[in-house]
Amino acid sequence: MSLKVEKIKVAATLCLSEGVKKKGFIFLSPFGAVGSRPQTVEELISEREKVLPFEDSEEGFMLIGKAGISAIGVGIESSSCEMEFFNATGVAVHLVGGFGLAGDFLVEKGLGFRPSDAINSDEPRFLLRSGDTIYLVSKKHLSTLKFQK
Repeated sequence: MSLKVEKIKVAATLCLSEGVKKKGFIFLSPFGAVGSRPQTVEELISEREKVLPFEDSEEGFMLIGKAGISAIGVGIESSSCEMEFFNATGVAVHLVGGFGLAGDFLVEKGLGFRPSDAINSDEPRFLLRSGDTIYLVSKKHLSTLKFQK
């Protein structure tokens, strides 16, 4: 009898605080924290484990220290993020390590429209939609957030 749980392989981009961007795959559990749905990227990154298993497209399998992840991006179809539940504000974000991301800062409807309130909340990350990718951006790696006109 095997106790192994097959993971769901999801294409992802990691922006690391050292200034390196890695493209590859993360692995989600088919069992999420709530209900009968698969694990979300937010649940994965919030787990108590200090490292994230990652399959780099060029370098192969590795473990990435979660504390060094400035942002993690996945395709909108993989994110289980329903856009109609969010207010969007155009921003340009600069992160520690020199990364820049531009797109829509997403604030859940009902929580207000002000990105400053979302940034100052207790949540450790915020959502940024850039094209067909949703990024979970670490607030502790945020350098500047500039509003687009």
